[in-house]
This record gives sequence, C-alpha cells and structure tokens, in this order.
Amino acid sequence: MSEKTQSSVLDRSAPADSVGICSRRRFLRRLGALAALPVAGGIYGTQIEPFWLSLTHRDIWLKGLPTSFDHFRLIQISDLHAGLVPMDYLRRAVDLARRQNPDAVAMTGDLINHDPAALDEACDLLLRFECPVYQCLGNHDYDPDSSGNDGPVQQGVLADRIEKRMEGTSCHLLRNAATEVKRNGQSLWFVGLEDFYTNRFDPKAAFAAVGPQATKIVLSHNPDTAPALDGYGADLILSGHTHGGQVRLPGIGAVVLPITNRRFDQGLFQLRQGQLHVSRGLGYAQRIRFNCRPEIAILTLRSAAASAATPI
Repeated sequence: MSEKTQSSVLDRSAPADSVGICSRRRFLRRLGALAALPVAGGIYGTQIEPFWLSLTHRDIWLKGLPTSFDHFRLIQISDLHAGLVPMDYLRRAVDLARRQNPDAVAMTGDLINHDPAALDEACDLLLRFECPVYQCLGNHDYDPDSSGNDGPVQQGVLADRIEKRMEGTSCHLLRNAATEVKRNGQSLWFVGLEDFYTNRFDPKAAFAAVGPQATKIVLSHNPDTAPALDGYGADLILSGHTHGGQVRLPGIGAVVLPITNRRFDQGLFQLRQGQLHVSRGLGYAQRIRFNCRPEIAILTLRSAAASAATPI
C-alpha cells in the first residue's frame, strides 16, 4: 500500500475514544430496553390481554348425537365475575358472542363475583342473547363464607336471587336439574349442576329425569367434578373455573390453577366416557392475563351418524 493510500485509510478511521463512546451508548440503549421490559409486560398483562377477546372454534364429535342436532352451534361463555370485571367490557364480550349466531349459549358459572350489587346487570347480559341460554352456577355465585374466603359455602341467598331473576326468561338456570331441547322429534338434554364447592352438588338429582340413552350436555363449573360425573352418561361436560390459569409461561403452562387435577386447565379433553371442555372464561380473579386470552368458545356439535350418512 502506498503512503498516500495508507494515509487516506487512516483519515477515514474513527478515533479510538469515539468507538468506546458508541459501544457505551449501544450498551446503555440495550440496558434501557431490558429495564423497560417488566414495565411493558405489566402494562400488557393488566391493561391489554385481560380484555383482548379470543374466539375459539371447535368441532365436537358426539357418537350418539341425533342427526337433527348435527351442526348445532353452541357458544360457551364462563366466569364473567361481574362486580369485579368492568361491565362495559362484559357487554362488548356478550355482543361479540351474539354476533356468532349461536343456536344456544352455555354459561358455565361465576356470573357475578359474590357481589349482590352487580346481580341485575349481570343477569341482563345473558338476556341480550336472542337464543336460549343454559346456565349453571359457580362458587362466586353464592354468598361468601363468614371468613371471606372461597371455601365451602353453605348459604345460597345470592344463588336464589339469580334464579328468581331468571324465572320466565329465555335463560334456563339449571340447579341439579335438566331440560330437554327438541328438533324434528329428536332430543338433546342440558344438565346443570350446583357448584362443587357447596354442599348442594348432587349429580343423582341432576340426572334423575334423563334416560340413559339420551345425549347429554352437562354444565358443571369446576372441572374437578368430572370423576364424580363418570357413570351418568355425560357426552360433553362444559366447565370453567380455571380461567386457563390466567398466566401461562412458555414450556411451563399455567403457574397457578385452582383445581386438583391440573391436567384440566383449558381446552378439550377425552374422558373415559365422553369429553370435557374447559373454558378460559371472560373475566378474571385478579386483573392479569399473560399468554391466556379471555375466550368465547364456539362449539359446533357434530353427529357421527349424520357424517356417515352423507355421501362423499
């Protein structure tokens, strides 16, 4: 290299101290970005995801489903926790569910959050649907116990008020009871249980009026009830209660779950007899969700018999 060329290269080189300054600036920018991550994550987890609704579509194949109910569109909502969760958000969620044109809605408990002041508005939300609503109760739909915890509940004043409010409406509150839906002379049964955490949970009473061969959609708030319902011929159990864990970490899953069988956290499960669907719910117990968006589940019932009869 000539002396002239070498001089030109050296002239274009950055001073040694400026390289150090650039490296420090780059380091500080990256450090600032890392420091902002918990703040950004906190804002996202408390202000955005708890209200970022997800529509989940699932085909549910039921071996004994009558052909008249093939493609029956059932929407499951759960865990509104009205009184804790903002009513305007719940109204928006219900209206989004309405626009999915359901044949029926299954509401699987925790309509309110032990709050009598929210009861009337919460019930009005379910009456916004143009189709029939089938509802069971969750542990937060009863009076809180004397210690203020969500332990076993003996009193049912709030539950009785919900039942009275729904009398004569299109919302069928099923408290250890069943109701029949008919299409073209064929039947589908909805069975609802009182909450597992009360002293009122009674599968024997709930299934008493239903024949063993009937197709049964069972509403039971807590998925831990699945073993207790084994033997009653439930084709599909719909539950909530878990909120999906609310916070789910990659590779770990739900950090906290309020159930004994942690397998039943969210989604669809095959049981020894029938299936179980666990909703992530619309609301929350604490205002935080991460990797676990609130859910409106659109469940399309499919008949194996109807499918077999359809020419290819």
